[in-house]
Parts: sequence; C-alpha cells; structure tokens
Amino acid sequence: MGIDEIKRRIEELFLTNPDIHVNVSIARPKVHVENQAARIRGVYRNLFEIEANGKRYSINYVDVLTNNIQIIELFQKKDSQR
Repeated sequence: MGIDEIKRRIEELFLTNPDIHVNVSIARPKVHVENQAARIRGVYRNLFEIEANGKRYSINYVDVLTNNIQIIELFQKKDSQR
C-alpha cells in the first residue's frame, strides 16, 4: 500500500465513519498506545488530524506507511476485501 492509497482510504474513512482506533509506536517522544479510540477531524494534502482523549494530533501519512501509526479499521477493511 502506497501513500496515495493510504490518503484515499483515510479520506474514505473520514467521510463514512470517522470514529477509528489507533495503535501508536513512536520512539521520540516515546509513545506506545494500543487500540486507542480516536476520531478523524480533518484530511489534508500532507497530513491528517485525529482527536483522542480531548487532544488533537497531526499525523503524516508516512507514519501510517511506516507503521508508526496503525489505523485498525484501515487494515480490517483491507483484509475484508481479499
């Protein structure tokens, strides 16, 4: 899955069901979260915004590509299409 497909699928989620669950694994700052409920708040050219626990976060599509951020619904939808 490339960047363009990730963007397209996140935009599709945003338009149809923006409530998602994310796994986060980032070294700096050290963050490790599993199955965190979040809501997609905006989809833009180079990033998208989510809100979780009352805070907004800007996420680059590359973080999804490199698996630093996993959107559980994105992978469920991919698996169900096979």
